[in-house]
Amino acid sequence: MDTETKQNRQVKLLNSATAFVVVVGAMIALFTKGDHMARLKLAIGYGLLILIFLFGLMILLEIASGKIDLSLLLSETSGGASMSALRPLSGLNRT
Repeated sequence: MDTETKQNRQVKLLNSATAFVVVVGAMIALFTKGDHMARLKLAIGYGLLILIFLFGLMILLEIASGKIDLSLLLSETSGGASMSALRPLSGLNRT
């Protein structure tokens, strides 16, 4: 797939996600009960929630397809794994 087609696909995906967030926000704003401020808070909250979820999903799909390499995520400049980076993952907080 050439870069222009890939960029067009990403733009279409971003446009679709934006449209979805706007539609969900509009539905919440129109069809929920309460005063205007409460409905606005709900619409913005759910819109942001969906947007963050979609960004996370895109990152997970990039990791799954191999476009984002995580092999050196916890490594040091010497090439080994950093024990200080692994300590929070183990749950052992010894000092």
